[in-house]
Amino acid sequence: MGFEHPLLERCVGRFACAQLGGSVVALSEPLVDFMVGAVKHGLVPVVVSPGGPRWTWLARFVLDGVGGRRIGAVSAGFVDARDGALHEDLEALLSGQPSVRAYTPGPADLDAYQATFSVTVHYPPLEAATLGRPGELLALHLAGGPLTAWGPYEPATLDWDRAAYTAAVRRRMPADLRLVLVGDGIQMTSLIKRTRTGVEETVSGVALLGPASMDLAVVGEKAADALAAVAHEVPLPVLGTVTAQLGAHDLMSALTPDPPPVPVAALIGPRAVRSMARDVDGLGRDFAVRTAGKLRVPSIVATFAGAALPPWDEAQRFAEALGSEAIGRAFAAPRRGGSGGGADRGTNLEGVIVETKGARW
Repeated sequence: MGFEHPLLERCVGRFACAQLGGSVVALSEPLVDFMVGAVKHGLVPVVVSPGGPRWTWLARFVLDGVGGRRIGAVSAGFVDARDGALHEDLEALLSGQPSVRAYTPGPADLDAYQATFSVTVHYPPLEAATLGRPGELLALHLAGGPLTAWGPYEPATLDWDRAAYTAAVRRRMPADLRLVLVGDGIQMTSLIKRTRTGVEETVSGVALLGPASMDLAVVGEKAADALAAVAHEVPLPVLGTVTAQLGAHDLMSALTPDPPPVPVAALIGPRAVRSMARDVDGLGRDFAVRTAGKLRVPSIVATFAGAALPPWDEAQRFAEALGSEAIGRAFAAPRRGGSGGGADRGTNLEGVIVETKGARW
């Protein structure tokens, strides 16, 4: 049987195309359901919307996570949001034909510095374990305020409560679960997975840091402080990264390609530090690093902004100093089913649904 859904406008080869209206595209329940259905049928979800609507970070993140496409319908044709290329018809765009016309968008709204982050932590399988603290700390240190709401979709309608959030995850276990967490100036998604040794929580999102006039070195220190706070307060930090980029104050985006991100800080958890057997003092002589955490083997937090080299070069130099093979071994954390750990790899959309059945971890 072919794929059917209320949002489905048509299928073009292996692409399932949804036609959306309105001024904002958010991670709504219908959109999530459309993406889940398309992926289950082996199709690539494509969202076609008028050129004017703005996308929330969460809607873009989840669509990108399943390999989906954002297309803008404008008076002259269809615009590929990945590169801004204009095509006369949708079939030509999706088939990969070269663009024959140039699209000139309006001026991009780049009035703020944003931080895009991904942080993974691990919890032991204890009855007293409570999830959600990494999200609270990132909201406080990056956006300057608390988390206010959570839920399975946008808009998040449940008042933020770590106990209720943890209870929802427990009901879903041992299946994976993805939830939405928001605050003033920050939006993120959490992906919780059962591992052979406990529970892994990855929070990925975007935060408003301040005006576009901020000094990048200040941005780097703010990001490093946030990662250090996570390392101090969670049971076992695994990995964290923060990049900075210019964007809109409301954290939304249009069809214009994004400015390139700049790596500003990274967190290497104690398990990775021990596995890599690196001389932490030696790293401190060559890089802007600090130790963080309460364990005997500490975490390392590195700052890339403000160094003599550009941030991309400094981040590359840091990775080379750690060693790619050692990094790979360090982040191959045991997980249910034997897959690799340590990062938010892909998007399990079915986990967005909060179920009332399931086992405790």
